[in-house]
Amino acid sequence: MTSFTDAPRRPCVCCGGKAARMFVAREMQYGSRETFGYRECADCGSLQIDAVPPDLERHYRHDKYASWRALPAYLDKPIGAGGRWLRAQRAQHLITGRRPVGALVHKLIGPPEMPDPGTWTWLRAAGAGPSSRIFDFGCGTGELLRYLRLSGFSHLIGHDKFSGCSLDLPGLHLGADMPDPAARFDLVMAHHSVEHLPDPAATLVELARYVAPGGMMLLRVPVAQTHAWRTYGADWIQLDAPRHLFLPSRRGMEALAGRCGLQVQQVLFDSGNFQFLGSEQYRQDIPMFGDPRSYFDGDSTRFTREQARAWAQEAQQLNAADDGDQACFFLKAA
Repeated sequence: MTSFTDAPRRPCVCCGGKAARMFVAREMQYGSRETFGYRECADCGSLQIDAVPPDLERHYRHDKYASWRALPAYLDKPIGAGGRWLRAQRAQHLITGRRPVGALVHKLIGPPEMPDPGTWTWLRAAGAGPSSRIFDFGCGTGELLRYLRLSGFSHLIGHDKFSGCSLDLPGLHLGADMPDPAARFDLVMAHHSVEHLPDPAATLVELARYVAPGGMMLLRVPVAQTHAWRTYGADWIQLDAPRHLFLPSRRGMEALAGRCGLQVQQVLFDSGNFQFLGSEQYRQDIPMFGDPRSYFDGDSTRFTREQARAWAQEAQQLNAADDGDQACFFLKAA
């Protein structure tokens, strides 16, 4: 249950406005139920943690955290140069619809396995393809980049300070170090990583330096002031206290981008039924992991298939109305 109190008027990390109220959120991914104060901006509606815990790292667990999960076996499948070329043709077909060979490959071997069904939509919106230079900030174990390499992409770099993943393959480098400061990329991606950092403005400015002229930045983040936040409040699963240090509203992200010399070019909402499955659990005081009652960690019957499908359909409707609980923001230099 959301508990609001009066709060000091402190600047919002997105728009610089003042917080109108505070609320208390619990750590529920692992079920510690520790409480953390969050602030809601009176101007743009973005949310941010009141004080970053000094021991934040203990709230991440490599054995359960989604970005560090075990990789699917298909990513280790050996594919020769010819196979990568055919897959690159298929990728171009899926992105542009203008590769006859790719269309034939797609017809013969079917749709590709992929880490996220939105992959081709993102790349299409960003104008990226197999020859594009791509940098993934906060890449976790590099699942997406490994998949893109198997799909014929050949200029891929991933950075993750905490995953412990290091890999050097032709066309793909993963590691804890940032790229050479002189490097430039056609697409700089950050999938659900910026909200984990205490200074999003400094992060965006740093990432923008890596964008080549005419290139694009892609940010995927949970979005405040959408249906799930309005419905569940502090039980909204994407609040994810205390790991999510800020959650921008759409207006807040536009303001943050502007403060960093960037401009939002396009927004694609891409939420799923996770916003309902998880938030309903949290409302019932059931954590995601470590509880046999959890839909995600044992009790697959907690929600019926019909209910899960209904929520998936509702999520699609919310996305179409720009009201899903997460979105992909495409940014360029202002």
